[in-house]
Amino acid sequence: MNTLLLNNIVELFSYDQWATEILMQNVSKLSDEEYCQSLTVPFNSVNGLLQHLYYYQEKTLQKITQPNAAKKIEVKLPRSLLAEYILRCVNNSLAWALECQTTQTLIDAQTLQTIHHIHAHNNYHRGQLQVALSILGHEPKSLDIFLYRDQTDTKIL
Repeated sequence: MNTLLLNNIVELFSYDQWATEILMQNVSKLSDEEYCQSLTVPFNSVNGLLQHLYYYQEKTLQKITQPNAAKKIEVKLPRSLLAEYILRCVNNSLAWALECQTTQTLIDAQTLQTIHHIHAHNNYHRGQLQVALSILGHEPKSLDIFLYRDQTDTKIL
């Protein structure tokens, strides 16, 4: 049972990495004006949504990998660093999941709940960002999980 659970956790983080990389490609096409433009979306802009997404990804990564650490998380990162920090965070999350899978680490219920919460959170806000890109007149590449499975030849576990 633990192997199946760990495989599913790796798939969640693999999808998260894939979708986040595409999202960052989509966002990179925005002008600085569009990136900061006030919109009727949560956190008021693409920048605001990305700042929020990064903060909670980093906070969750710390919670599951270093539960006793109290590392300060950068807030209000400049655009030039934000995509890099977000991608680093999702890559580190996937690396953690792969290490757990390799070592057959037992995942406690609280950690599992945290993983599911951050996955739902990321999906929700990536969807909002895709809508924001559309509002700004762009046609973002799809983040659909079935497209991910087709492109990565991932089998449903």
